[in-house]
Amino acid sequence: MTISIFCLVIAFIVAVVKVANFVIARRRDSELANKHKRAYVTASLEKFGETDYRFVIMNQGPSIASNVIFGIDPNDCLDVKECKRKLPYPCLQPDQDFTLHALLNFTSAWSYQSHLKWNNPDGSLETKEIYLST
Repeated sequence: MTISIFCLVIAFIVAVVKVANFVIARRRDSELANKHKRAYVTASLEKFGETDYRFVIMNQGPSIASNVIFGIDPNDCLDVKECKRKLPYPCLQPDQDFTLHALLNFTSAWSYQSHLKWNNPDGSLETKEIYLST
């Protein structure tokens, strides 16, 4: 009994540390983007209503992101027609976002590895990988 409680406490502490590290890394990346006047594109998986989930892709940097590409593994949870219509997203302004419907069901994965690519105004290409979860 006490060993299982101890294991639960340790698991909780590990989860809290992972979340804290994620928040710190996101803040640091955002501050670097602001310092270098670059776009800072990120993504999240948000719930809209009871069963409607969407991937929200946003630019939190001070500069425009162009040709934004979003991919995810496993990719069976993306609407292919919607992706062909919206991606690459031509111009994502600072503090702007767009959404892609997530086709989730009871057998869907709990977490996803997403891939983001975009161009900064200076012509440099940026890539980023983010783990998203429901």
